[in-house]
Amino acid sequence: MKKKHLKIAALAAALALIVGLCLFANALVGNPVSKALATRAAKARMTTHYPTYTLEEVNYSFKDGNYYAHLTDPNQIDGDFSMAFTGGGKLLWDSYEDRVPSGENTRSRLSMAYRDMVDAVLETPQAGLPLDFGYGDLECWSREILELELEDAPDYALITDDLVPNGIYDVRALGAQAGHLVYYLQEESPSLERLAHWLLEIRRMMDEAGVPFVDIDLSLRYLRDENDRRPHSDLYVLHFPYEEIYEEGLLERVKAANADAIAYYAELDKLK
Repeated sequence: MKKKHLKIAALAAALALIVGLCLFANALVGNPVSKALATRAAKARMTTHYPTYTLEEVNYSFKDGNYYAHLTDPNQIDGDFSMAFTGGGKLLWDSYEDRVPSGENTRSRLSMAYRDMVDAVLETPQAGLPLDFGYGDLECWSREILELELEDAPDYALITDDLVPNGIYDVRALGAQAGHLVYYLQEESPSLERLAHWLLEIRRMMDEAGVPFVDIDLSLRYLRDENDRRPHSDLYVLHFPYEEIYEEGLLERVKAANADAIAYYAELDKLK
């Protein structure tokens, strides 16, 4: 009788373990039934609302336990969007309006093209920049955000809503209108003089490569020590105009811009 009880207890423990493993696996990678339901729902919605589209894939996210369908239109370069479904096939959201007619996909494509142009110039070994991190981007904001004044958008920014989906644009011309660089450099002995030097170097390299920009955020920091730490450095300029990057009087302009940047961050700290 005792052995029978032990067998029952062992069986119960084994079943509990199996159930636990199944629940864990479902939470981690989903399950075929739920994926099939989500896929069927995605295809049905696509057929009804987006007949020219192709369902590329349906993926499970362990972060929220939902399924994400990714759709493309072979006739559009800015047509990609996603839909989210529960494991039962219920639609959670559809990003078509936010991604395609809004111009957001177009903005992303053009910004990435500009970023690639900047990277090709400044992130090669030949550039010689003591680069820690950096990128180029097109300042492009939605009209809604600009009207709400939720962020500090520069007055030269492009309007995302005005971009034509699938439109062909001259990315260099857009860079001249709204190109913004953000670069963090590092040296053993940073100084405002060296910051001014690197502004000149970046302008020279960009001019030689024919890649325009409107302004730049540039920070010059100390190298990290053996403990992966670095001394604090308040050496940076924000939205420093391309047109002000020339040798005569540059150090004075950099000092003034650096003081403005320090004051700006001090004000932000007060709001925390």
